[in-house]
Amino acid sequence: MDLSGLLALLDHPTLLSAAAARADAPHPVLAVPEGAKAAVLAALAGKAHGPLLVITGKADRALTVAEEIIAWLGQPNAVLRFPQLDLTPYERETPDPATAEQRLAVLQRLRAWQPGDPPLVVVAGARAVSERTTTPEAIAAASLELRLGMRLPLRELLAALERLGYRQEPLVEAPGQAARRGGIVDVFVPGTEHPVRIELLGDHVDSLRAFDPATQRTVGLLTDALITPAREAQVPVAAAAALRARLDFTAMQHGLRARFTEEIERLAAGQGSDPGFYAPFLSPALLVDHLPPGSLVVLDEPADVVHLLDELDAQAVEARVALEAEGLIPRGLPLPHAGRDEVLGALARWPVVELHRWVAPEAPSTVTLPFGPAPAFGGRLRQVMNEVTARMRAGTRVVVVTQQAARLAELFGEEGVLVAVVRAVREPVAPGTLAIVQGPLHHGWQFNRPDGALLLLTDSELFGFTKQRRQPRRATGG
Repeated sequence: MDLSGLLALLDHPTLLSAAAARADAPHPVLAVPEGAKAAVLAALAGKAHGPLLVITGKADRALTVAEEIIAWLGQPNAVLRFPQLDLTPYERETPDPATAEQRLAVLQRLRAWQPGDPPLVVVAGARAVSERTTTPEAIAAASLELRLGMRLPLRELLAALERLGYRQEPLVEAPGQAARRGGIVDVFVPGTEHPVRIELLGDHVDSLRAFDPATQRTVGLLTDALITPAREAQVPVAAAAALRARLDFTAMQHGLRARFTEEIERLAAGQGSDPGFYAPFLSPALLVDHLPPGSLVVLDEPADVVHLLDELDAQAVEARVALEAEGLIPRGLPLPHAGRDEVLGALARWPVVELHRWVAPEAPSTVTLPFGPAPAFGGRLRQVMNEVTARMRAGTRVVVVTQQAARLAELFGEEGVLVAVVRAVREPVAPGTLAIVQGPLHHGWQFNRPDGALLLLTDSELFGFTKQRRQPRRATGG
């Protein structure tokens, strides 16, 4: 579904000024109905001078927002979701590989973004934003640059791939995997569309090509390639040494003390590339540290974001106290994520726009955009026909987004309103006309314009419900 043509009808001076927000000025506060937020975010993305980072409270809210922004931009590759790791505080759990690869892909896209590129939107829940990650500088320093003709013995290439966290497989099928057949090494770098095939002749790179993993056919010849890390957590030796100095192992259970001590001693000595249990305490950066200049941060319901950050802090402290008392972890470990104050401090370095469902009109910096509620019909389709045709006669633009598009078009045809069902609206709808779009949206609204309102209706208004998308089962680390 593509509703990008409607964004021009949402043009408003407030959005232009919000997109130009400054970090050293009060945050613009926009009062926007829940159902209109994705449209407003898509409009902001088109006006911003860099990527848009949208922060929600819970992860499921981030998923919903990301899906609807895709519909409004009409560009699936322009919207990325930065998922949370979902690791239990202070427990030995391995991140789900698919989640880790998705996070790395987002970091790579942000690193590659350049002024003049198409809009890019990253959506993340508060927990994902608080989880620590490696720094942009560490990613750059760890990456392996390949060029045709360069000297690269096979053993050095394989050792580098192991250090970068690539999983050895018989065939490369997904990001984060590598495969070797003789002097040919395939590598699928997170955040890239195709894996790279590296052919060595002796100790030199003889050929570089991108290929389709499904067909194994070449899709492009390369003169160079950048192999970035496939593991999000790196091991800063200085940070490991500093952590070792603050830990107290004396109250730990005897059987665990040796293991924990040996692991941190090895990391502090620069031995090993996988920080394991200590990863959350050694990674110094946050997602926001990877934003390129010109980026804009949008807080969706800031109170929800802060509340969730407070909950994370409280849960982690409670878990730490209990595990220390049982002698299961050393004393002195910091939080396994950035605390509320640290996250808010990091966000304060960027221009921030706040979106609120409800906000007092007299609040400083608050602007209420000219949205209004859409009428609700509760399945009374005759009333739908009458209301829509009356609105059209008054010059209102009407767009109906529904899973029952064919049925609605047939009913309107019986009333003499002939309209074709479409999956994309790439041009503004003219005043007094109707468009019926096949697809899902959660809620409708009305946007009031001097030249005629735009009325958006969804299944929620038409029938009193919205068919929910089945959520994928959440993978957990073990």
